[in-house]
Amino acid sequence: VRMSWKDYFYNVDGVVFIVDTADDQRFDEVRDSWAAVRSLEREAPILVLMNKIDLLGETSSSIANNLQLMDDLEAALGIGRSTEGQKIDVAYVSIVGESTYNKDSKLCKAFEWLSE
Repeated sequence: VRMSWKDYFYNVDGVVFIVDTADDQRFDEVRDSWAAVRSLEREAPILVLMNKIDLLGETSSSIANNLQLMDDLEAALGIGRSTEGQKIDVAYVSIVGESTYNKDSKLCKAFEWLSE
């Protein structure tokens, strides 16, 4: 699928990039994929969902107090917030545990950001 990404990046309004934070065996692959996404899309906003934080012992609320973990994950994955004008947001979630009925959930807020 990743090989055909360039065929789908024509005139996109936004990108959702999902990372399995609990699978450090694939961090190299994530780093390469992130570089590919950044090279293919330079204008549309990108929402990075750092998923499965529950497996790291965190919740969407508690991780805000663990800046070191967030910095370490972003550094290990090569995901930076430096955008050179492009909007990028990184949200730490556990998609299965997030309520889509609660508009104040981190997941809903993340997609709200993307739709702005």
